[in-house]
Amino acid sequence: NKDQSTFSPDSTKLSNIIKAYGNLDVGLSYSQGYNFIVSLLLRFIEDEEDVFWCLLMIMSNMNWRECFLADQPMMMKLQDAMPEMLMRHVNELYLYMLELDPALTQSLNLILP
Repeated sequence: NKDQSTFSPDSTKLSNIIKAYGNLDVGLSYSQGYNFIVSLLLRFIEDEEDVFWCLLMIMSNMNWRECFLADQPMMMKLQDAMPEMLMRHVNELYLYMLELDPALTQSLNLILP
């Protein structure tokens, strides 16, 4: 059982998994972002092959691959949805952010009622 407070992913495993995924998905160039996904998976799953298959499921079935495409379509969708999600789920935080930066509504393309 790994000590989660001092976890550092095995760099060889991390590299192998990223290279294997890159060989499978040649349309997606490496992006620093998905190494964080692999690192998180390695924190809880020791087997390199299992982590690879989990990454594949996340990137394809859960459609996270869109986060790492050149035009980042999923990131744009998330950016557009963020203000409403903040208002709905953490309204106090949203109001605090507006207090700190009133221009936030413009930068998030949001018109307050």
